[in-house]
Amino acid sequence: MPYNLVIQELQLTVGTETLRRALARRGYHRCKALRKPPLSDHTRALRLTWALEHVNWTREQWNKVLWTDETWVTSIYHRRIYVTRRAGEEFDDTCTRERISRTPGWMFWGSFYGNQKGLCLFWEKEWKTINNERYTERIVPLIDGMVTMARNTNIYLIVMQDGAPSHRNLLTIEELAWDISY
Repeated sequence: MPYNLVIQELQLTVGTETLRRALARRGYHRCKALRKPPLSDHTRALRLTWALEHVNWTREQWNKVLWTDETWVTSIYHRRIYVTRRAGEEFDDTCTRERISRTPGWMFWGSFYGNQKGLCLFWEKEWKTINNERYTERIVPLIDGMVTMARNTNIYLIVMQDGAPSHRNLLTIEELAWDISY
């Protein structure tokens, strides 16, 4: 909520700059609210377990991970939401906003490993939604090509995908003949 609305709502007799300075003295500052997907307690526990298993990895180990993911890209105006918070509170539920699903746009898939930009792809509208068969037909060959090219230079990549249904589908896993981490 902007400072002028806080003043109005609380019926304060100060200006916005006075309120800003008073909050700053107490450690509160205006920051852009981070966006995050809603997470269940189960998903939080799985992510924490994974992070603890990998906390001591070296830079060399991390550089061998081929990171891949999709994101939804829109051409509409993006409104920033600001919150007033203290340092260290950026991931507090009161300082974040959940992602809202699917405004008109395009699906974009991309990849990278180490300091190497990998292949990317805009998902064409005529391909329809991403499902197991379409993911295996369009994306898996790109992943396979990157892994093969890296292997030809003696770099053995670990493919990292999230738990999307098309990623963990048996057809996808069979097409990718190496170990896949989730």
